[in-house]
Amino acid sequence: MQHTHNITIQGGTVTSIATGGLQLTGPVSITKDGSPAPLATSTLSVSITGGKTIEYSNITLQFQGGAPAHFGPQLIHGVVTSPKPGCLQDIAPVLAAVTDSNYGAMPSANGIVLVWGQGFSQSGGNTLLFQRSGYQDVAFTESDGLYYWDLDPGQINASLGGLLVPGPWTLTVQSACSSTPSNSLSVAIE
Repeated sequence: MQHTHNITIQGGTVTSIATGGLQLTGPVSITKDGSPAPLATSTLSVSITGGKTIEYSNITLQFQGGAPAHFGPQLIHGVVTSPKPGCLQDIAPVLAAVTDSNYGAMPSANGIVLVWGQGFSQSGGNTLLFQRSGYQDVAFTESDGLYYWDLDPGQINASLGGLLVPGPWTLTVQSACSSTPSNSLSVAIE
């Protein structure tokens, strides 16, 4: 009988593991197909240790209390193979150029910017960060309510929505696939 569990640790504590890594332990709430699972009170320990490519890649779950009656007493092992689905590896993106929607060199503050490069997350989750001395940083993402398209490893399109004052800005991209931001480019906003 197939079913889906949602497992949430509530009020857990995080400790360091002597061999490197972290352990999260605490009371666990378990649902079965969206309803509370009929299991006695349980705790869960999640050990997260490192690998050679991804810092925290090896995961071990150990249930205690009522949950082993369903999940079994054995340790449950898992491996994170990439930082995010759709990411091949943790490599910083590289910015090559920024244009307006007509491929011109000076994007308008009220227009659409096209950001060109490589290594962007093709499953979304990229952030464009514009910075300028004396001004607040301005970030554009797929959740800011403006037009935003970032489903290509070499291109991101975003409406600037009048949020940048005209003049020189510095742009970096944070990819969902990398913990390291891109190189920076100077962008003149018209």
